[in-house]
Amino acid sequence: MALQISNNDTPDPFMIKCDGAYILTFTIGNRVELWRSSLLHDFHDNVAAKRIIWSPFPSRPLEPAADECRQPQDAQAEMSDIWAPELHMVEDYWWVYFCAAHPSKGNPSHRMYVLRGPHVSSDPMEPTSKFTLEGPLRGLPDHWAIDGTVFTLNNELYLCYSGWPLDRNDDLKQELFIAKMLDPVTADPSLGVHVISTPEHGWEKFKDPGDGPWHEINEGPQWLEMQSFRGLVYSAGASWTSNYNLGILEYIGGDPLQAQSWRKHPTPLLTNDPSGQGPYAPGHCSYPQPFICFSVNDFFFRFVPSPDDSQMWIVYHATPSPHDGWANRKGRCQPLELRDGVPYAGQYPVSVSGLALPSGSFIPPQPTPLPETVLGPGSWSNDPDVQRLRAKGKNIWQKIRRGLSKTS
Repeated sequence: MALQISNNDTPDPFMIKCDGAYILTFTIGNRVELWRSSLLHDFHDNVAAKRIIWSPFPSRPLEPAADECRQPQDAQAEMSDIWAPELHMVEDYWWVYFCAAHPSKGNPSHRMYVLRGPHVSSDPMEPTSKFTLEGPLRGLPDHWAIDGTVFTLNNELYLCYSGWPLDRNDDLKQELFIAKMLDPVTADPSLGVHVISTPEHGWEKFKDPGDGPWHEINEGPQWLEMQSFRGLVYSAGASWTSNYNLGILEYIGGDPLQAQSWRKHPTPLLTNDPSGQGPYAPGHCSYPQPFICFSVNDFFFRFVPSPDDSQMWIVYHATPSPHDGWANRKGRCQPLELRDGVPYAGQYPVSVSGLALPSGSFIPPQPTPLPETVLGPGSWSNDPDVQRLRAKGKNIWQKIRRGLSKTS
């Protein structure tokens, strides 16, 4: 039931719909990059427009655009392992939330950071749209934190992220923490952070082979609001193995900072097919609603609407082999619905050839190729004027595929 959205590795995909197009970001490791396509299911290289919006490093030969996005203060940013960026609209501005580590301190130094972008009236894909580093998220404990996301609940802004227990400094357990935000970059220090999910089911845990330790992991939370359902979909298990799943944490009312206001569903939303058929290790999803610039307080519903807005789709990563680990994590999408008030996406990320495209997807027909007899040596097609016309037609075709309105 899953469509692969790109042949490139696109782990931790985060997608929004904006102005009739889709914008994707994902973990690259050394920068934050945005891709845009008119098609939810198609971010292949010949379709997607791409832009590096920020990097803490000077540009490399193949990344000249990175320098255009660097600010003088970025020279002081020492970062590595930039993971799980997310593009949000909050209080009329574009913001990017991501986590990163210090190069000399490694994984234990992962913290949450934020970039401030331009006003929401600006296109984040345009070179004139600058993103600057605001720094670490303020008001959080100085403790390991990754995969932060923001959402609005009961007209208040909240942050949910994955962190190590505050009394531990090892990587064997990750819980979901929530904080109430004073503004897009500041958690309320007077209220602190609170655990709303800790691993408890077997599919949330993984034991290393032999005498290895147990890993208990909740990470990658994403807010989901769909008809009567409100809650978080999160990743659980071991992302470096095929034992990775998507779980459901439903908000049932009350103070969102209290664990009793949330109910964990005992079975995953998506998990490996027990028959052994792939893809494998479904995890780290997103569900963006279309963004409407004059209603910014309602932006944090994590759905992916089809082009005609008649369907909802889930976007996540998975691998083609059970032995891929962190390699070959490709973004995939499949339909999402409610059954008896509970999100349902088919249980397994099964690839099925011929799966219907997202409703409203427009794929222009390929032009009929000219017969070989016409294209042979000495034919009229070798005339320079004809070749220029054919080249222009090909260029127009490519622009139509990218969803652009101009043809020159």
